[in-house]
Amino acid sequence: MIHLRIPYILFIAALFICLSCTNTPTDPLTYCDAQIRKTLLELGNGDRFPRNIDKDSGNWQTTGIHDWTSGFWPGILWYDYEYTNDEAIKEAAVHYTELLEPLSTTSGDHDIGFQIMCSYGNAYRLTHNKKYRDVIHNAARRLSLLYNPTVGTTLSWPWMVKEMNWPHNTIMDNMMNLELLFWSAKNGGGQTLLRHGSFACYCYHE
Repeated sequence: MIHLRIPYILFIAALFICLSCTNTPTDPLTYCDAQIRKTLLELGNGDRFPRNIDKDSGNWQTTGIHDWTSGFWPGILWYDYEYTNDEAIKEAAVHYTELLEPLSTTSGDHDIGFQIMCSYGNAYRLTHNKKYRDVIHNAARRLSLLYNPTVGTTLSWPWMVKEMNWPHNTIMDNMMNLELLFWSAKNGGGQTLLRHGSFACYCYHE
């Protein structure tokens, strides 16, 4: 599932980087947990999300909730909580996850799929908190508004339609976001979401 794979891919990439360094402990997950904790010390309980480290300063460059990567950090925190069972990590995961709730009602592009499934998807998987499920459903309904029945795909960037005078635009990344529609439909969000996701999958594969 996408909400499992996106942060997991980043997690694995981090492992390879970690293992290439000297003095790395034999348990790479323990090492990554330590790096996560260092990041939390740098970020605190703020409202910015780590995106990349500038090579000149060695510090995190951060972004707000609307960046397409914003769901990755809370997703990684949920994985670390799953590994450590540390309530402090869970608290951080909850904090950064809940910062993304406005996306479920205001997001205007396809990235909402992995922004929400990485964060709220893993949050619900591990806690079964119904409010997280409700956010996922709201986000799915938001994404479904981008579905174009004439084309049979979801619109990637609505603002580009006007800016570039395009009738519609869809990029391959949309495939990663369809899980949001399927998950919501399977878990009580409505069959319209399932139809939109199924039609989009068919068109993308054609």
